Amino acid sequence: MGETNSCFNRTQSSISLFDLKPPGAFPACIDQSFAYETTRELEFAVAIVKELSAAFPISGVLLTGSFARGEGIIRRSRNERGSQWLSDLECLVVIPDSARTHLRMISDALAERTRIANEEDQQKSRGQHIELSPILTARLRTMKPSIFAYELIEHGKLLWRSGGHEVPMPPRFELSRTVLGRDALRLLNNRIMEQVAASTHCSEQQDPAETAYLQSKFWVEMGTSISVFLECYQSSYKARYEALENVVADANLLPLPFGNATLSTILRAMRARVAPDGCRATGPSGDTDCAAALALKIWWWETANILNTSPLVGDWSEIGARLRRTDTTDSRLRDWGRVLLRKGIGGNFTIASIASVLQAGSLGSAIYTAGCLLFFYREAISQNSVVGAEIYQRLRSFLGINPPAGAVAHRCFSEVTALAWQKHLRSTAL
Repeated sequence: MGETNSCFNRTQSSISLFDLKPPGAFPACIDQSFAYETTRELEFAVAIVKELSAAFPISGVLLTGSFARGEGIIRRSRNERGSQWLSDLECLVVIPDSARTHLRMISDALAERTRIANEEDQQKSRGQHIELSPILTARLRTMKPSIFAYELIEHGKLLWRSGGHEVPMPPRFELSRTVLGRDALRLLNNRIMEQVAASTHCSEQQDPAETAYLQSKFWVEMGTSISVFLECYQSSYKARYEALENVVADANLLPLPFGNATLSTILRAMRARVAPDGCRATGPSGDTDCAAALALKIWWWETANILNTSPLVGDWSEIGARLRRTDTTDSRLRDWGRVLLRKGIGGNFTIASIASVLQAGSLGSAIYTAGCLLFFYREAISQNSVVGAEIYQRLRSFLGINPPAGAVAHRCFSEVTALAWQKHLRSTAL
């Protein structure tokens, strides 16, 4: 695919250190009129960690995500008197291996401090959300190939380093759909779960811009996931958009099972995402059922690429087994290990549902299976159609709750599944 494929040949066996780039030393957001505000908030995040370093050993602070790539989204608020942050400020707090026994205490302290900061009136009014996630030096040094790892290597910014401590860079790796395919599917699954979680707290008071941004993010990350399987993945949204645009123009790659029109819709969302004015126009909007129908086709196509099987959409009852087959033995063992360390399934599921978890292969796959069913078949479940009634019975048994059939059931199932997903993400972060 020409130049768009060049990044798939990059490898590097050695591990180097991140260069120190304090707040203000690099562009963090698309709209540079918010550069001072962004720098101030980055300094605030670093100050939280510095304060905590008086009690615990901490090696440094790494900025990740959209602000590290210079693609953070900040826009004028609706009254034009302030700012509205649509991107989260995400950082890794690097902990030396010698402090491994303190990791849980450090994690709890960071969570409490960021909770207080995020609940301040000024932060909440601007939609600001700081994430400070601890990571051991050993885990950073040996980070397995993933989309997150690659973007961290390419764009991660070391905001602060404590004297004498090491902040290593993860090892570089060759990019291919064989290496990143499962991670790309996991990204799609997490965005699906995000949509399920969002459906549980929709209200008339919700900011339309935030809702539109979340919808746009879903389409944009579908583009990221697809780009891995089309072998045109790039480490920034802008480069990714340009690479996918070339794919759409290449008639030799068509037809795809989800159609060229779907790629064009994704490109509109990505174009809006990288526009100079941020997310004033956030791309495709509105029809959740349409998005779910297209995502279903993409999901089956991606799993087919991993499993080397038919890309055509099959029966809903096959989703759990398909997810189990895409998982690796190592991943399942790690997942069950975390469950055992938490002394059980943690209250998210009943004992009766353990058989369903075993059938899915792991707790993570079981949660993603429930999320996929709730997202792909929302209308069927809400309307209690024949298929919806069958899915209702499966989810009722699996989640251990017995809500009235129909829209109430979908909402109740979504709330329990979203909570399980959030707990699962927290457990995998440590």
